[in-house]
Amino acid sequence: LKYMQNTRDMVYGVATIYSDVPLNPSEVQGTSTFLGFIGFSVTDTDETKNVIKSFLDTGLKVILISESNEQSTTDLAKELGLIHTRNSVGTRDELINLSTQEFDKEVPNWNAYSQPTQEQRRDIVLSLKRHNHSVGYLGQYSKDQRAMIAANLAFADTSYATHFAQDHADCLIVDKGFKAVKDCLLYAREAYNNLSGALRWCLSCTLTQFFTVIFGLILSRAFNFEMPLTLTHIIWIQLLTTMLPTIGLGYDRISVNVKQHLPRRVTLLIPKTAVFDIVCRSFVISLMTIIHFLVVTTTSRESNLIDAQTAACTTLILAQIFSYFQCVRYPWESLFKRMFINIRLFFIFILAIGIHVSAMYIEPMQNVLSIVPLQQEWIITGLCCIILLLLPLNLAINPRKEIN
Repeated sequence: LKYMQNTRDMVYGVATIYSDVPLNPSEVQGTSTFLGFIGFSVTDTDETKNVIKSFLDTGLKVILISESNEQSTTDLAKELGLIHTRNSVGTRDELINLSTQEFDKEVPNWNAYSQPTQEQRRDIVLSLKRHNHSVGYLGQYSKDQRAMIAANLAFADTSYATHFAQDHADCLIVDKGFKAVKDCLLYAREAYNNLSGALRWCLSCTLTQFFTVIFGLILSRAFNFEMPLTLTHIIWIQLLTTMLPTIGLGYDRISVNVKQHLPRRVTLLIPKTAVFDIVCRSFVISLMTIIHFLVVTTTSRESNLIDAQTAACTTLILAQIFSYFQCVRYPWESLFKRMFINIRLFFIFILAIGIHVSAMYIEPMQNVLSIVPLQQEWIITGLCCIILLLLPLNLAINPRKEIN
């Protein structure tokens, strides 16, 4: 009976009595027959348990701070799946008797706290930060102020948090409740990956043009070849593959799928393996461009320089556009699906290709850009693009070290 009184549920005792005459309360209590208890849960734990489980799946560590007594906090934490034994619950009295070193030693073992003071809540946050955790704190009352200030990011739900807690929050939750924090994390995680992939592509495009010019200078000085690209071609390539696509970057559709974006350690926006991939990818594309230029120059009977330069320019433009999908695509995604993740950028790429092809057949543009229509050269350009799509998503030797 004492245990049931300390639980967080509402418990009612049920008894029966039969009498032909009215009885006073003392007579009812003394002569009734006890049948049992009926308990009513004060919260909907099923929905809360699902939210907590989704949090744990994203890699977050969830800690419960309760205003209830030790027994109620233990029962609630067990139902939510946060703890399995009583030893994982810290109480106010236990925290008072701990030194700073002992506090830091015990905090990793506790996933629930019963009735901690304002200072203890703050100390919990500071201890977690000393363990290299990024701490988010969901505040509700004025006593959460110090912990909210100490946390890396403070949240408050406008549905039940006091105005005082909302004033000290860095982020207010107006919809979806606690689940909004998890969705926000997944959204940020996927957006971060998309940004990293887009930056890889932009850097590889710039480095590709640099390598192409360097290889052209080497051929020009060592073997008396003409430059594969003129200054006009380089400006044209920059316009179609760098300046124009920036209008569509950042419009990727976010899936917010925890099964696909698993928890991982924090990495740089451009990790070491990505740097190696950028250099390798740029080298491969520039080498394809130079090879196409040399093939047209050495095999053509008329040895038309403009044809070779047009072939090199076209190969470089299309290769850089096609390489975008490999730089930003996830291992579980198909190429077709990734092409339509960002509809805006997809049509910008189509527009860029259309502009270049149109310029080859419009005489005024031919004179300005020094380009001519291609014929059999399209075959080599197409093969280069297909080869790029068949290359690994990351050309680094051992990319798993950065992923795990």
